[in-house]
Amino acid sequence: MTLAELLVRLGSFGLDLTWRIGFDEIVDPRCVAMESRSADAGMDTLSAAGTETR
Repeated sequence: MTLAELLVRLGSFGLDLTWRIGFDEIVDPRCVAMESRSADAGMDTLSAAGTETR
């Protein structure tokens, strides 16, 4: 099971989970954008699963 699959399965239970994304090492400017998007209220499960940094 991938992390994305786990997030979708957890979110499908209607738990209204939010996720905060953080990085130990910033290797791409998009990482900063992802951190800031999730900083305040967090991100819903599908948004977190749909983010990518490639």
